[in-house]
Amino acid sequence: MKSFKEQAAAFCTNSEESDYTMGHIVRLEHTYKTCLKFLRKNDRVLSIGAGNSIVEKFLLRDGYDVTLFDFEENFSEYKASFASHDFKYIVGNIMDHQFIAKFDFIILCEIVEHLPLAPSAFFTKARSAMNSKARIIVTTPNMSRLSNIIRIIRQQPILPEPEKTFGPVNRENQATHRREYTLGELTTAFHTANLNVIYEGYYGSLKSGLLVIAENA
Repeated sequence: MKSFKEQAAAFCTNSEESDYTMGHIVRLEHTYKTCLKFLRKNDRVLSIGAGNSIVEKFLLRDGYDVTLFDFEENFSEYKASFASHDFKYIVGNIMDHQFIAKFDFIILCEIVEHLPLAPSAFFTKARSAMNSKARIIVTTPNMSRLSNIIRIIRQQPILPEPEKTFGPVNRENQATHRREYTLGELTTAFHTANLNVIYEGYYGSLKSGLLVIAENA
């Protein structure tokens, strides 16, 4: 049987997709395997800001009903990558969207660090898409990772230059990390959003990333 890495590579349609996927393969595999531990049979999955949706392609292949939520420009960018996959789509800005349908499992990976708003506000909005027994998985870089600590000791910055950090949120500036978080900050944000944390973990070497799962209180 092919490895996760080999299967993920097969989902990519161009070199840019492949480079990103291979550069994040440890996180993607860990996220996928953790999702499987907490997903229940027949769960309806909503993935917010999923990029080229490697984890979501695996879940779709596994038989889950998967809906992607993203900006129209991002869907257009990955049109070829999605062509052979039977995803459902919601186009727009989640903070402006009013959810009618409810989901059983929300994927919110590598998003909160790019947003100039409190994670609790984003989690509260995501909660409006969750049914009473739903769960949400969040991954984000670990603010207290060793590489950051070393940079601070050396009097070096750990975030992009202020012009990007405080600049407008647009497609050209969407990759900027506006803020990174510690595990304690994430769990506090979930509690503020009235979500109960049921799993706390890390991914990557030396705990470089955070992975937290919560459910409706």
